[in-house]
Amino acid sequence: MSRLRKLCEQAGNPEPAFSESGDFVDIEFSRETSLAATATNEAGGSIGGQKGGLIPELTERQREVLTLIQENPAISRQALVDKLGINASAVQKHLDKLKEGGAIERIGGTRGYWKVKL
Repeated sequence: MSRLRKLCEQAGNPEPAFSESGDFVDIEFSRETSLAATATNEAGGSIGGQKGGLIPELTERQREVLTLIQENPAISRQALVDKLGINASAVQKHLDKLKEGGAIERIGGTRGYWKVKL
């Protein structure tokens, strides 16, 4: 618990709230600003365009991938290939970069969907 408090303090967030109910301990985290607000740019766009945003190192192509995923979370890799007009290995590299940066997460397998975490 002390480590969680310290990490929240280092991140500039309020201390977590701990509560106990029966055999369970609940931990509630909060932050001053939302992730979506952090990712929006001055023009009201989205996806890490602002300096100091969550993932400012996104390329234009990675932003396109992220936009397509936001429009259709169930989009397949092949559909991304078709819509972007690039090869499958390039799409996979963009997806890997977005996953590593914490922007997206794959929920489920082949028939799953993409969860945008911004």
